[in-house]
Amino acid sequence: MNKAELVSATAEKAKITKKDAAKIIDAFVESVEDGLVNDGKVIISKFVSFEVKQMEARTGRNPKTGDVVSIPEKKKVACKFSSLLKEKINN
Repeated sequence: MNKAELVSATAEKAKITKKDAAKIIDAFVESVEDGLVNDGKVIISKFVSFEVKQMEARTGRNPKTGDVVSIPEKKKVACKFSSLLKEKINN
């Protein structure tokens, strides 16, 4: 499902216009981004949790040349889905 399909499905289920549904989805995404930037964690019970994790600096290899390269530390977003969602998907 892409964003346009998500907007359509949301509009239909909530009985609102697609324009309003798009605003709601955009606001939701922006709120999740803000939560990760400011708090480092967003939890949506019975659905998913997002958390910012710090990756340590390390060395790696260039797959083409085999040269050793330095990979700087960085942050990444980890995502963990709830067991209830996993059950729905697997049944």
